[in-house]
Amino acid sequence: MNTPVIRIDYDSKVQFYCRTMTKNLYIVVSDNIYGSKIYDLIEKINNFVELQSITNYNSYAKKFDEIINTFAEQENRIGKIQNQIKGVTTTMTDAIAVTIDRQNKIDNLEQKTNDLRDSAKSFERGAVVLKRNTQWRNIKMALIIAFIIILVIVIIILIATQ
Repeated sequence: MNTPVIRIDYDSKVQFYCRTMTKNLYIVVSDNIYGSKIYDLIEKINNFVELQSITNYNSYAKKFDEIINTFAEQENRIGKIQNQIKGVTTTMTDAIAVTIDRQNKIDNLEQKTNDLRDSAKSFERGAVVLKRNTQWRNIKMALIIAFIIILVIVIIILIATQ
């Protein structure tokens, strides 16, 4: 006849688990992080006790230590794996942050390139307009000078023919 495990929260970090099975009472004090795994530990201990006809306390204590050590080793392996996962998660988060930062810099550089291209096109159009205006000004100046020279020649001819 198995009775349910009674869980008593001592504080936010420690819990007491209490369960009576057959003739035995099991009390386990645990950190909250182990949660329902304690139920499995109590079940393993009880199964061991029920299956053994223990006459020698030392063999019972050794087996009990083996069960506890096995449980601790499993939790230690799980803890190591969780730490590795946290490390990988941190590395991936950092890599993503660097990638996003790099992408932002590339976008910024691309925007500056587009602005520079637009400025260059505007400068080129302005240079073409300036060149045309300068050519027309030179042509007008040449025509005015030619007109003045022709006018002076005509005046000289008119004065000389009179």
